[in-house]
Amino acid sequence: MVSTRALRHAAVAGVAIATGIFLELLKNAPAPRRGNPIRELLYDVKLERLENETMLANTFLKSQPDAELAAFLAESAAATNSTLGRVKALAKRRLFWGLQRWLGLSRTDASGLLSMATLYVGSHQQFKDLVNGTAASLLDVGSGTGTETQKLASILEADDVACLESSKAMRVTLRGLGFRAEATPDELGDDAFAAASLLNVLDRCDEPGALLNLVADRVADGGLVLVASVLPYSPMVHEGRFLSPYGKAQSRRAKRPLQVKPARTFEQGAINFVQSVQAARPGLELESWTRLPYVSSGDTGRTHYVLDQAVFAFRNSMSDAPPAACAKRGDDQIYKWLGTHFEEGGTMLDAGTGFGSLCWLLRRSYDSLTAVTATDEGMYGAKPLREMTRNRNVSVVIGNWRDSDFLSDQTYDIVVADYLFGATERYWAYGADELLGRLLDRVRPGGTLLIVGLEPYELVLDRNDKDDKLILEVEAVGDAAATAAFEPNYRELPERWISERIARTPSFSVVATEQFPMRLTARSLQRQLVFARDCLVKIEDDGLRAAFEARVRALDKELSVWARKGKSHRRARNYAIVVRRAAQEGEAAPKKPKRRFFGKN
Repeated sequence: MVSTRALRHAAVAGVAIATGIFLELLKNAPAPRRGNPIRELLYDVKLERLENETMLANTFLKSQPDAELAAFLAESAAATNSTLGRVKALAKRRLFWGLQRWLGLSRTDASGLLSMATLYVGSHQQFKDLVNGTAASLLDVGSGTGTETQKLASILEADDVACLESSKAMRVTLRGLGFRAEATPDELGDDAFAAASLLNVLDRCDEPGALLNLVADRVADGGLVLVASVLPYSPMVHEGRFLSPYGKAQSRRAKRPLQVKPARTFEQGAINFVQSVQAARPGLELESWTRLPYVSSGDTGRTHYVLDQAVFAFRNSMSDAPPAACAKRGDDQIYKWLGTHFEEGGTMLDAGTGFGSLCWLLRRSYDSLTAVTATDEGMYGAKPLREMTRNRNVSVVIGNWRDSDFLSDQTYDIVVADYLFGATERYWAYGADELLGRLLDRVRPGGTLLIVGLEPYELVLDRNDKDDKLILEVEAVGDAAATAAFEPNYRELPERWISERIARTPSFSVVATEQFPMRLTARSLQRQLVFARDCLVKIEDDGLRAAFEARVRALDKELSVWARKGKSHRRARNYAIVVRRAAQEGEAAPKKPKRRFFGKN
């Protein structure tokens, strides 16, 4: 048991150590220098430099220094006016760098944990002038300590405020202010918002374009998207690193920054930034913008710090902007060709939806869009598709075309079957003919059926050609493994079969067809071998299974040679068919144009 005398000595030693630390801090805590003055120049834009950018020139709002900023600067200076304030600031600074060095925290996380600084973007009045209205709900990204979130919530009169913040300590602070605060968008659920703000965030994350799209997808059509950025744009990501040099934040360039061109003037920097934002997110329409100083409260070095920033108020036009998941989908030559063969508008049905066809249709004008999928979960499940198409007048329906009553009471102006027939055999044996009949029934008089498919390899490739033979063998081993494992398989249908079937159907006619070269690479063919591997593990006979495994390994080895040589194959073909239903029964069918291969005369 520790004696009373020992406890007394320990207490005296503790006081002595604390006193020594305090005196050391006091000795090294000089009064900070005054921060850079905030002059009129930090609010000014030379409109003559925007003469070729009418939109920016017409939407610029001139701001002025105001009492709210003056109060912020005075409070920041007062924090280190006293000896105790300077000691506190120095202690925080020592801990700030210590957390980064010894615990591997990032600059942002260490700052949030210690409440190192308060950031000031604009005043209530300056925000009010920019947003020009109210919004019932707000999503604020990169909320920090919540000071700017509170301003925006107040001027927008938002009853529902959600914050996305990576720092755990700051999320605790935000929840203390009465806001919902989460680390990732998924944690917010399916909520949509009337407004969103990204204040000095797009230059401090790895994928700003993806983040911007993700946020805008959650904002209602016509909703506000408020974006602030320091100019010139200088993307950088702070990251934690154990044993990092004391006094030096660990930062790196963003992995996929916005493609903002360098600029010599603030005005050109604003032009380039807006162009990059609108390129990353088509449909964001600039409503107003202003130039403001971006101010941080001070520390032991200065009473405050200032950077140059612009704040932009955009309106979100959902009809002009595909979802973030559609960034590289639904815009290939097949879809471009199809887009020239029907009139937009009306009701549309994506009969077997996937990212390609759905993203293409989302870029079209329509009165309503119904997308059919077979399951709720998975890549093409209803749940992720509904998340992707929120606020876009899209109905995602779970169903199976084997059910004769499925959508039997509905007809549509446009019906799309994108690679649907090739998958039919796997899920509905010998059902292709009946499926086509049901899709034709869903086309209303005067409407159009658009079909995309893959011409079977054996009809277009030559086994005597070495590369063609490899592709045919990759397909054959998958087909054979599926048969040996008693697994249902895919079966592509030729364009001719579909055209001849439609020719026998009264009131319908094929009005256009086209074939397109298909590029096959080692990687795409190796994905086909994955199907074979999935099947062969279900083959019960050991000898047969071993033979299949050996053949798959041999083919994979040949494809690896392809990969090393960078080879690709372009003799396989996709096709597209445009089918029209007569506006009235007995009406003469449109004459079918001469069929040709895409890119050939």
